[in-house]
Amino acid sequence: MIYDANNVLTDCIVRDEYKKYWSCFHSSLSDPLFWYKTGKKLKEINTRIEQIEKSLVGLEADLKKIIGWILDTQETLLRIAIVGMGGLGKTTIAQKSFMIMRLGKKVSGFDSSQLLGEFQQVLADKTCLIVMDDVWGMNVEWWTTLCSIFPKRDGKSSCIIITRRNENAANDMGVEIWSLFSKFAFSSNKGICPNPKFEKIGKDIMKKCGGLPLAIKTIGALLAPKIVSLANWTQIWESFHDLTTEGRNTSVMASLQLSYDELPSHLKQCLLSLSIYPEDFEVRTEQLIHWWVGEGLIQGKGSKSAIEMGYEYLLQLVKRCLVEAVQQRRYDLRIYNCKIHDMVRELISMNAQEEAFCSFDEKGRQKLTEEYRCNLKEINAEELFKWISSLKRLANLNLAKVRGLESVPCSIRKLRNLQLLVLTKCADLKRIHPSITTLRKLILLGLRSCPLDNLPRGLGGLSNLQELSGFVVMSKPKGNCCQLIELGELKQMRVLRINLSDDTEASENELNVLAHVENLKVLGIDAGNCKRNTSEILKKMDWLVPPPALQELYLRNYHHSTLPLWVCPSRLTRLQYLSIENGDLINLTSEVEDDNHHIAWNIEGLCLKFLARLDVNWTDLQNDMPVLRYMEVSHCYKLKGFPCSVKSQAVLEKKSGSWQKY
Repeated sequence: MIYDANNVLTDCIVRDEYKKYWSCFHSSLSDPLFWYKTGKKLKEINTRIEQIEKSLVGLEADLKKIIGWILDTQETLLRIAIVGMGGLGKTTIAQKSFMIMRLGKKVSGFDSSQLLGEFQQVLADKTCLIVMDDVWGMNVEWWTTLCSIFPKRDGKSSCIIITRRNENAANDMGVEIWSLFSKFAFSSNKGICPNPKFEKIGKDIMKKCGGLPLAIKTIGALLAPKIVSLANWTQIWESFHDLTTEGRNTSVMASLQLSYDELPSHLKQCLLSLSIYPEDFEVRTEQLIHWWVGEGLIQGKGSKSAIEMGYEYLLQLVKRCLVEAVQQRRYDLRIYNCKIHDMVRELISMNAQEEAFCSFDEKGRQKLTEEYRCNLKEINAEELFKWISSLKRLANLNLAKVRGLESVPCSIRKLRNLQLLVLTKCADLKRIHPSITTLRKLILLGLRSCPLDNLPRGLGGLSNLQELSGFVVMSKPKGNCCQLIELGELKQMRVLRINLSDDTEASENELNVLAHVENLKVLGIDAGNCKRNTSEILKKMDWLVPPPALQELYLRNYHHSTLPLWVCPSRLTRLQYLSIENGDLINLTSEVEDDNHHIAWNIEGLCLKFLARLDVNWTDLQNDMPVLRYMEVSHCYKLKGFPCSVKSQAVLEKKSGSWQKY
């Protein structure tokens, strides 16, 4: 039902975008039929809400009793606890009580200190009813503080309703594979149990797990962040015990269900999306996170974009042992590929169907209606975009590696809700229609490894664009071609990957433009298309002024003996990761560096690949990069004194003052 309501809202937003775009062509865009259909959909949703509200079969007496207590109490603060097993209707009763009392302030997603602050602000001089649903654990100090912030006045009463799982516990002892449990549960203490009381609860849980590694890892990861409170561990144990004694749950499923229930709502939605993939399927993280962003499951936070937050969300799911990282960069734990255990898939598939996230056939495969089926091998580009442009709500379009796609037509303008457009490795793509510049919601445009000669003028008007890859640096203005100088208008840009070619030429004004993109954190420069004038073109790029907040720099196919003049510690003070792949570098210093005034880099991660002429001494490198803690080296034959083979691929990481190979 929530998804249906969101679709109605999206339809209205898309229509509003159309209205803005066409207002200069049409004096009126009144559409009684559209508003009639929208009203009908809203009426149907409201009817379904009313039906849900009435579905309190068997709970009427309990509800009536609670409302009576609230209305008849003489206490200044009434406390009500609704306790029972999962599925008995605790939340339903609490929600209905709240609605009957007609109080409308809802808070969620806060930690305990934030929650207390929010309560104190809202409760000032008011009579209140607060519902705290599905409370796992609450220490005495926090509870006492919460009760103290309620206003206390004669003749005025407030009430707290708490729902929580049943409090039954077993006292059996178990010792199976304790070390595996300790590795996850006490990860913050190097796998060592800090207190005998935690050990006792942990061994009780181990016995229930029956020695099954998935159950042990999952429940251990769930308990790890709660190591500061014995009460929280006790609560998890009690809930775990209840689930395993209900009859239908094995220890594995019980541990997974507990971990799922513990997730905040945004992580639940992200995890449910993985249910559409087959068993043991390796999921490309980039595609997955793009989907999350397009669906609105994640939002940017502070200086971090929605895509950056997506990687953080996925890492949280990995740490909870609900998702397995198949390929991961050790430097920053960036996950490239992931998958889920078949039992995790079984759990989230059930939850996905219950929450109407998606549906599955009898073989466990996602059901797709004819409306969403399209065989790309049997359709030409014109027909493809005619079909795609009919999907008005579409937010994420990935056509990577599609063959025969020679152009993106003007019909792309109809996708007013489009936020992510990925055309990576479309080997036949030669042209993109200028109407792409009307997609004001676009935050990502991926054009890597596409044989584009240029991009349309006007990209600088895409004010929400945060990531652009495959940007072609042109020589001089050619009709409606986009120039490098336009990128200075993209103030939200976080990631930029540009391509250089034999035709690349940039003026001084253009080379200064990136200095004005203050949020740019990742910059990639690929000179792979430079065949004739490589040295001359790369010398011109020496005068590029780097963005002030740059944290990661990637240089590919850089066939020049020295680094660009601006790649030096005095200019790139915030640079943390440097990757140089395939080139003719002789050393890692630029021509203008002064040997008499040594400035060290702040680089923590370094990647050097296919640099046959690079002549660097390990001791010198450590002096130049004193905080270096991670390295990837491959096919750099002239490196000296390195603690690994420099001929084949090696990964080095510094731990406890010494370098280790992985």
